[in-house]
Amino acid sequence: MRIILDIMISVQNNGMSGDQKKTMVLYKLQQLLDPETFERYEPVFGLTIDLLKLVSHDKTMLKGLKSLKTGWLSCMRL
Repeated sequence: MRIILDIMISVQNNGMSGDQKKTMVLYKLQQLLDPETFERYEPVFGLTIDLLKLVSHDKTMLKGLKSLKTGWLSCMRL
């Protein structure tokens, strides 16, 4: 997921439409992975891109995830 997010950030400001950006992210993932792995997980990659996009545009979801992360990290320190 971190690799997908890094690629999404790298293609964010290049003037492409949302669908073109998703296609570019999938293309870059295809270049990083072996063909069998990419084919097996391509549907999951597409859903992950859509989920990350949805979360990034919803301030309530972002706030909830940040508080969840903070709570989880505080539990891990015990």
